[in-house]
Amino acid sequence: MDPFSITGGVITFLGFSGACAKRLRKLIHDTKHAPDEILAISNEISDLNIVLSDLEAASRTIENASAVAQSSLPEPDFGHAVTDQLAKARLKLHQLDSLLSELYITLPNGRNKFQRLSWIRKKGLATVLQRDLVNIRRTLGLLLASKSA
Repeated sequence: MDPFSITGGVITFLGFSGACAKRLRKLIHDTKHAPDEILAISNEISDLNIVLSDLEAASRTIENASAVAQSSLPEPDFGHAVTDQLAKARLKLHQLDSLLSELYITLPNGRNKFQRLSWIRKKGLATVLQRDLVNIRRTLGLLLASKSA
């Protein structure tokens, strides 16, 4: 996989995860006493975005190096591993979006109301999503570290 594909994939995903993080922050702001698990997911998405920004910078460096010497193209395994992790993260963020749609209703005044009863049934899913996002972030961090070494 060429570095341009990696950079493009990371940039596209950053836009998507940024929008998801913005929606999550708005919901947290509108909710009195948001559950800790929701706050943890919000923090995890922010941490993931930091790793993705670093990964974008690294892939741009790889692009510049590949323009100078074709031998410095990233190994196919690196590109596929990054793409695989981005696909997993995208799936998790879609699941999060679906979960949030079930947990919050929009009131006539435009504010969001947290559905506590729905939360009781869906709390386990939120915990799993947060754990999966942690694993994805760690894997991307390890991939980034392997390219930086």
